[in-house]
Amino acid sequence: MPRLSQWYIKLSFGYLLLGFTFGALLLAHKGRPLHPSLWNWLPAHIEWLLIGWLAQLTLGVAFWILPRFWKQPRRGNPRGAVAALVLLNAGIWLVTLAAAL
Repeated sequence: MPRLSQWYIKLSFGYLLLGFTFGALLLAHKGRPLHPSLWNWLPAHIEWLLIGWLAQLTLGVAFWILPRFWKQPRRGNPRGAVAALVLLNAGIWLVTLAAAL
């Protein structure tokens, strides 16, 4: 498995853990109010699970499996995939920053 796919998948599971943690807090907040501003984190929770986990895991596995060439280099130029990784995570953290403010 290429190193870039490993980064995609590791980051996606980090977002899964983060999304499940905040999802549990939001669910517990429905039963017993914890803090009034906890609902401001709902967009970040959705972003972490849909984009951070699901889309990033899909991109990582797709980079690993799909673009196979018969000759070297086997995957072509990975600069676009690296840029996608950086920009995707920057967008996720911008949504997180907006939820924190």
